[in-house]
Amino acid sequence: MKKLEKLKKEYEDCCNEYVRAFAKKQGLKFEGWISGNTGGVAIFDYPVGRCLVNFPDIVYDINSNQPKGLIIKWLKYVMSSPCSDSNYFIYANYRETEPTKTVTR
Repeated sequence: MKKLEKLKKEYEDCCNEYVRAFAKKQGLKFEGWISGNTGGVAIFDYPVGRCLVNFPDIVYDINSNQPKGLIIKWLKYVMSSPCSDSNYFIYANYRETEPTKTVTR
C-alpha cells in the first residue's frame, strides 16, 4: 500500500505545482480543490468572485504557453453563452485561425 500512497502524493504534488504556476501566471489566488479532489476542479479568488477551472484546462494553458488572460476571457465567454459547446482547447486554437469561408454558387 505504501507504493500507492507514494504515487498519490506525487500526483497531488504535481497537480499543485501546475496550479501554483497557473495562479502566478494569471494573477489569481488559489483557494483549493472542489471537494478536496486534487486534480479535479480548482477554485481561484478572482476580483469579481470565484473562478472555477478544470485541471486539464490548467495543464493545457501552462504546457502550450497560452497568453496570460486567455483562459479568463474564455471562461467569461462560456458564462455569457450558455449554449456554447466550446472547450478551452478549441477556443485557444480557433482564435489563431481564419474562419473558413463559405462558397456560394
